[in-house]
Amino acid sequence: SSIQRAIGEGAAVSIADGLAGARVRTLRFDPIRPTRLYAGTNDGLFLSQDRGTNWSRAGNALAGVDIVAVATDPRQASRLFAGGSDSGVWRSSDSGATWVRINDGLADLR
Repeated sequence: SSIQRAIGEGAAVSIADGLAGARVRTLRFDPIRPTRLYAGTNDGLFLSQDRGTNWSRAGNALAGVDIVAVATDPRQASRLFAGGSDSGVWRSSDSGATWVRINDGLADLR
């Protein structure tokens, strides 16, 4: 299966080609910068600045982390949240360049 973006009447282009074989778990558009797209994968979080044409890793802290959820703060565009299947919740205050775990106070539900 692939993830595609419509480019015209009945035409589409794959946007997952640059994700190096990672399995995409979730996609999230930035509500303030609509050309920016985040892809949570089984190998971390990836960022596209051009609607999925090119991808780069959104910070090295999440490399190898199975990211199953991504959220953006509607009041502060540079603040992101990512949920890992086994690692809990992460927060970035600089558009994904650096990440910190914010699991304090959360119950271990395993």
